Amino acid sequence: MANCLILTPDPDFFQRFQSELEDLHLICIPFDPSHASFHEGMLSELMLVVIDTHFQWRAARNILPMLEERNLPVLFICSSALQQNHLLRLYYGKCDALPFGCSSSALKESVITLIENSSGKLTLGRLELNTVHHTVSLDGSAVPLTLQEFRLLHTLMRNPNTLMTREDLLRKAWDCPAECITRTVDIHIGRLRKKLGSQWIQTIHSSGYLFNVCE
Repeated sequence: MANCLILTPDPDFFQRFQSELEDLHLICIPFDPSHASFHEGMLSELMLVVIDTHFQWRAARNILPMLEERNLPVLFICSSALQQNHLLRLYYGKCDALPFGCSSSALKESVITLIENSSGKLTLGRLELNTVHHTVSLDGSAVPLTLQEFRLLHTLMRNPNTLMTREDLLRKAWDCPAECITRTVDIHIGRLRKKLGSQWIQTIHSSGYLFNVCE
């Protein structure tokens, strides 16, 4: 099974992205134009394609229509802003473009957004959040959440293994000013822990919270 196909001639590029995307529980495979061929089974497993623009462009151009046909999101890793703009106009499906040397947080945010916008789902470990129907399931069983609990969980899941301060969560999940003083974040975190289990959300003393991806 593969969730992410990576087109690159650079083993170091592949290893970096493989490591980064494993944090999001994506299984990566490299594309070898010399012998690899697309087939329905492989395409049905993919959630994302990453294209290093140093890759053989003729081979990349040949597969882009196949990806568009199946509405697969593509992330281009580019060497210039001009190239980024060109590629975003070239691919008609859901896509994004980032520069070489982009930060880990920028990469993960782009990947999560592409997959979520494409499938309407955000899946991390045993937890799945459906942004279309506003539902959450754990191990396949529905978890009833209030709208605000859903928004808070969505914010945390979009930033896995990342410290989120109370101010960050107020701003992103409540649209409140960062200087707003309230215990509502702590109260809602407590409610999520009761419904999901305490292992998912870690308290970082005097700093905030961190969402752990549990197997």
